[in-house]
Amino acid sequence: MSTPARKRLMRDFKRLQQDPPAGISGAPQDNNIMLWNAVIFGPDDTPWDGGTFKLTLQFTEDYPNKPPTVRFVSRMFHPNIYADGSICLDILQNQWSPIYDVAAILTSIQVSSSIFYFSVNDIYISFEYFANELSKQICCTSLSLSLQVSFPFHSQKKVILLSSLESKLK
Repeated sequence: MSTPARKRLMRDFKRLQQDPPAGISGAPQDNNIMLWNAVIFGPDDTPWDGGTFKLTLQFTEDYPNKPPTVRFVSRMFHPNIYADGSICLDILQNQWSPIYDVAAILTSIQVSSSIFYFSVNDIYISFEYFANELSKQICCTSLSLSLQVSFPFHSQKKVILLSSLESKLK
């Protein structure tokens, strides 16, 4: 069934394939134009430089009149990214406009990461960001020390611990 939302998403997909913005890719999942997977590469000269971040975009039949639900699948330490991966970005909420397409959404997410990092004026948000960074470092250091302990460590527990960490950091 071809609806206005599905037609628009096909147009968005064709545009994204023909003229992809730098550092961004995205495509619908097989057999479901309403659910997309996307990748954003971390902007240069930011803490996310060199990072590869996976996202999902869930569209409804109200698209483009209503924004998609966008979530980071990869663990992202950023003051505007909630623990569940959802994003606090004005164009995904009260500043949404039907003129935005998938490329514009992903570009806005990528750009907002770099702009936010260099224009932090809110002390609370700065504190939250650095608390997340510290938490990440403590977690990694603790795991590293646990794996270096010389007492017998059951190999199955080690495998479980490593796979648990990998899934949390993706």
